[in-house]
Amino acid sequence: MDLCYAPRKPALSHASLSHSTNHAGPERVVPGQRKQSSLPSTDTKIKNPGSMAATSTTTTPAASTPYFSTLSTDLLLEIVSYCNLEALTHLRASARLWTVLVAEHEQAHPSFTTVVGALPTLVAQAKLHCSATPSVGFLFSASGSGPAKLSKALAALPSNCQIVGGGSPYPFTGRDQVIARAGGPDEDAVLSLLSLPEAHAHVFMAENGDLDAANNLLTGGRSMVRHEILGLNPKIDYKMFVVTPGQGAKHIELLLQALQEGHPRAAIVGGVFSRNVFCWKDGVLQTPGGAGKDKGIVGMALWGNVPLQAVVSRGVVPRSPACKVADWEYDGNAEVVVVKSIYRAAFPSAASEEIMNPYTVFQQDMEDDDVFVGLQIEAPPVEGGGGDETMNKAQHAPYELLSFEFALQEGSPVLLLSFANKPQTPPTNGQLAIRFFELKTPAAQTHVQRKMKAVAEELRQKRQEVLGALLFSCNGRGPRRFLGTASAHFDALAFMTQFPETPVSGIYAMGEIGPQATYVDDDEEDVEGGGEKATSDEEEVEEMGAILRNSQSGSCALQGFTAVFALLVTPKRSTASSPLLTALNTEGLTVAVRRVLEGGGTAAAAEKACGTDGVSEDVEMFT
Repeated sequence: MDLCYAPRKPALSHASLSHSTNHAGPERVVPGQRKQSSLPSTDTKIKNPGSMAATSTTTTPAASTPYFSTLSTDLLLEIVSYCNLEALTHLRASARLWTVLVAEHEQAHPSFTTVVGALPTLVAQAKLHCSATPSVGFLFSASGSGPAKLSKALAALPSNCQIVGGGSPYPFTGRDQVIARAGGPDEDAVLSLLSLPEAHAHVFMAENGDLDAANNLLTGGRSMVRHEILGLNPKIDYKMFVVTPGQGAKHIELLLQALQEGHPRAAIVGGVFSRNVFCWKDGVLQTPGGAGKDKGIVGMALWGNVPLQAVVSRGVVPRSPACKVADWEYDGNAEVVVVKSIYRAAFPSAASEEIMNPYTVFQQDMEDDDVFVGLQIEAPPVEGGGGDETMNKAQHAPYELLSFEFALQEGSPVLLLSFANKPQTPPTNGQLAIRFFELKTPAAQTHVQRKMKAVAEELRQKRQEVLGALLFSCNGRGPRRFLGTASAHFDALAFMTQFPETPVSGIYAMGEIGPQATYVDDDEEDVEGGGEKATSDEEEVEEMGAILRNSQSGSCALQGFTAVFALLVTPKRSTASSPLLTALNTEGLTVAVRRVLEGGGTAAAAEKACGTDGVSEDVEMFT
């Protein structure tokens, strides 16, 4: 079965235009026959390209009047919008005017297309549904295909398209409440292709040996990872990283720390693949450690106009009361918060101001369960601040569900909470509290549903749309069973309920990478059933604000039992006008084509259409 999710478009009632049933565009557009006496002039200008009413051209000799002189650019661009990638390729090569119009269309229309099928024909299948030339993509394979098979399949992609991916037992894609899972020889891979006109990408690979060398350095190890191993430019403001370690990768947390330290505002998402991670750039396939070794990490860095909503859901319930921290310190070398003692005043039967060791709380029938420790840091009150309880409640800090362990310090147990990848260290005069949590299936189900509902509402209020989404979900959350229940693909279905016409693709990972999972007091679930509280409309809106108070960027971590969503918000064009159409209207076709070659559009296609030699690979970076 060939299943594709691509942007939908209604059929155009035009006698000379055929349209496929999947709304992805016709196989080829033939604009019409040109009159023998009407050859197009090289420098013909089109008046008012943005107006349908303006259909005349500047005065030129009759022999130089173009065939399209009675058509507006809007109508020509409408024709282009119905073309798939195969048709766009033919169109670009047919005439220089089409070269400019195709470039203009691709600059104005970002796209996200995902297909599932057999790997050898996957790219050809995707080309039939892409509405623009893809620049980046993600390939999730169920069969864990080897380098030779991958290279042969990816060679059919456009030359500038960069891909990262790997093998996972259950890759999937879906839309409209329909999930297609890759598996078997006829459907063994999921390919997602993105066209992001004002964004740029850099794929990278880090092998275990190189990460070992960086980890052994006393100082400068993280800088070495960023600049020497990953090849990142320190002058670029990277917005998003997709990190895909192999099962045999080492020092994953070192790489995450290096990325977050160098780019505190960047959103870092991803997941650990079971086998055969790879990256594809300039027609070359790279695998860390060699074929089938998976001894390293691959990934992709994106910058420019890349609006992203990174969302993490876990769903836990409190196992203990909140305990204020009595004595603590921050170890900057190990990047951990050392909790030495806590107040027992939080316990109903405890005496006031009595303190206890945190290990005592942990020993209270928690040792054998999946327990998480939440750390809450309340900033000191601002002098002169008001006493508005509503405002204080809205600013209540969440509990960050951190990795933890116990150690002995001067003969007494202390609680060590990982505090890596944080934008700043805990304030010395801040108020700290800890709380123990446990994972509950009903709470996890309710949390991801409410999280997606809150994100959808937030985007609607901002009048933003989601282009597509990547999902890295814990293999304990699917695909057939969700944390022990018979709920298939629960996380993906929660997304599709709120974004029914938006494609989502992903894997079930062996560890998820994303912003630190949190728990918010305002979003407490019923401890026994994890059910959603009955609330009024006003209370529900307030709780949505609370549930969204997670880190959407920064504070990345390698986690478990989570669902990490990377929602690619449809980017708005950075300029209100079109430089290409302006050049076409005011300076002529030759100048407009030159703009395409200089980076204003798809340069490689324009070179082929116009027969010009190579152009500089340097393009302006949208930072």
